[in-house]
Amino acid sequence: MRCGGLGGPGTGPGTRPSSTRRGRYSCATVRRWPNYYRAWWGLSYSLRSYAGLVRGAGYARNIPAAQNDRYHEIMVAAEACLSEAMRRHPAQGALYVNRIAFE
Repeated sequence: MRCGGLGGPGTGPGTRPSSTRRGRYSCATVRRWPNYYRAWWGLSYSLRSYAGLVRGAGYARNIPAAQNDRYHEIMVAAEACLSEAMRRHPAQGALYVNRIAFE
């Protein structure tokens, strides 16, 4: 999993500066402590939050295809980060609760 592979700040409609700062902070944390499961968990949360901003509000049928595709792309990355956290600390039950279906 590579930080920054999902676009830079301001990528996508509805992006707030606080969400991109949180994402940069989470990536920096993973870079600094790549073996720490909480760093991966935090990055997963940040990506999930960012995916929601990219998708936007409204009914699924009203979301433009490009936004929906981008949402799924980011959610796949968030799931990969969560899986990495689970691999590093399989006994942490809260990680399994955070696993969600987004299809």
